[in-house]
Amino acid sequence: MNFETVVNDVKTRVEDVSNRAQNVAELSLETAKKANGIVVPTMQNIFEKQTSAARELFESGRTSFIKVRNDGLKAVAANPADYLPAGRTVVVDAFSASVDLTTKAGTELAEVLRKAYEDALASINGKKVAKPAAKKTARKASSARKTASKSTAAKKSAATKASA
Repeated sequence: MNFETVVNDVKTRVEDVSNRAQNVAELSLETAKKANGIVVPTMQNIFEKQTSAARELFESGRTSFIKVRNDGLKAVAANPADYLPAGRTVVVDAFSASVDLTTKAGTELAEVLRKAYEDALASINGKKVAKPAAKKTARKASSARKTASKSTAAKKSAATKASA
């Protein structure tokens, strides 16, 4: 085995490892985008539900306070349970909705991360990773444009030849 053969062999191996690492990096970026697409809407939804619940609790507390102020301390001391704000169901419903949304998002994230792990492992091992179908339709559209531009160029050259 001569020196050039060894150098060429090392170069091809380094290029192969480099390509695999690039594929893993692209997969990581795609996975981060997918995860962000799951987490952000879920957090926004939870925030909206919690904000709505807080507004309801505030209004309920304010209404109770106005009722206490209007009825006086003697009426409150006689029957204090009537003056408690009705907020238990609001808090429980908001909590349940948050748990449901978080569980659903967690399940989706786990699936995305499992798929990304499998794809990264396949890429590291040198196997082909299936690309999303959306890219194929974009390629078909661009090839249709290329065909149209080729036919337009052919018509222009034919017109140029005919006029000459």
